[in-house]
Parts: sequence; structure tokens; C-alpha cells
Amino acid sequence: MVKNNKYIYGSTIAFVVSDTNGTGKYSPYSYQDADGNIHQHQLEDNYDYWKSEWYLEPLTTGKATWSEPYFDEGGGECLMSTYSYPLKDMNGNINAIITADIPLDWIKNKTDKVHPYEHSFATMLSKSGDFLSTNKEALDSNFTVLEMCEKMGNPKVTEMINNMLAGKTGKAIFSDKGKSYFAVYGPFKNGWSMSIT
Repeated sequence: MVKNNKYIYGSTIAFVVSDTNGTGKYSPYSYQDADGNIHQHQLEDNYDYWKSEWYLEPLTTGKATWSEPYFDEGGGECLMSTYSYPLKDMNGNINAIITADIPLDWIKNKTDKVHPYEHSFATMLSKSGDFLSTNKEALDSNFTVLEMCEKMGNPKVTEMINNMLAGKTGKAIFSDKGKSYFAVYGPFKNGWSMSIT
């Protein structure tokens, strides 16, 4: 799967453990380096995967989930998100969680190309308000979007962001530093949201 999909950095099949001590743990992980070589190791050798969000959430809900973005230090060395999918038997019992670690640089490449009119820009946010991508240089992606709202002190922008984080679709008109803006926004199925201003 990793070798045949350029968008996947790494993947594991994390088998369901039988107790909080990790009895029955087994999780082979494969990843691709910059030269296209595939490497493998066992996740359980490095940490308790059965306590991780990417494992617990789909195990608990029985549904596929996306993790919050994280910087994969010592691995992909880039911003990533993990897609986790529960593998069930014929009776609906979850036997394992399969994952795909997706570098998010392609999202920035896509949003950078969104320009329905001159000077427009697109911004994509995670469920918790982290910037996944923005092509507006004035926005500092080292802050969460709510921290940026606090710095701006603009109630119209704050209202729009809160609506985005609540998964709503809408539009907003606001001013900032003497300039007027019109924005439209809407959610994705995974809880992320995008605006075009």
C-alpha cells in the first residue's frame, strides 16, 4: 500500500490488544524514505500504541477517523495526519486498526492554487483550529486560528471561525486594517473546514 501510493508516508496494521497491559500487541509498520525505499519495524517495540488517539478513537467509535495534524519529528519530518480505519470480522468485531500517515504538504499545494479572483486566498483548519494550510502570508500558521482571532480582536472574524470549527457552512463580511473582505466557508466530512476570502 505504501509503495503504490505516493500520498502515503507510512502505514500500520495495529491488532487489538486484550487488556490495558497490551496483551496480544502486534503492529508492523512500513514507511517509505525519500529515495522510495520501503522500511519496516514493529510499533510495539517503541511505544504503547494501544493508548494512542489514532488507535483508540476508531476502536471506540467503530468509525474511520483523522488525527489532528502533528509534526512527525524523526520520521517524515513534516506536518502529517493519520487516517485510521477499523478492520472488522463478519460479526462486526474489530480485530485491528489500519492506518495511513499522510503528509499534508499536498494540501498547501492545492490551496495555494485557489484564487477565484485577484487577491483571494484559501485557509484550511483542523477540527481544533490548527492551520492545515493558508496562502495568506499575513496569517502566522505557528498560532492556532483562535489565537490569531484574539490578536486581531475582530468579532466578525471570531464568529466566522467559531462557525467553521462547529462544522457550519456560511459567509462573512468583515474589515481588517482598513480593508474589506468577503469570505465563504464550509466543512469536510472529516471535521476539517476551509474558507475562501
